[in-house]
Amino acid sequence: MSDRKIKVGAAQLGPINLDHSRQEIIQRLINLMIEASDSGADLVVYPELALT
Repeated sequence: MSDRKIKVGAAQLGPINLDHSRQEIIQRLINLMIEASDSGADLVVYPELALT
């Protein structure tokens, strides 16, 4: 069995203002992904309903 390790980042989105466009929300998700990647994350997970 080989040792395979990955670093996982959990994105905490926080409240979404209903006035924000879908594009603004997606940009927030992308920014969180970039921040996690810059911190060394190999995988980023978002809340279950982040895109709904």
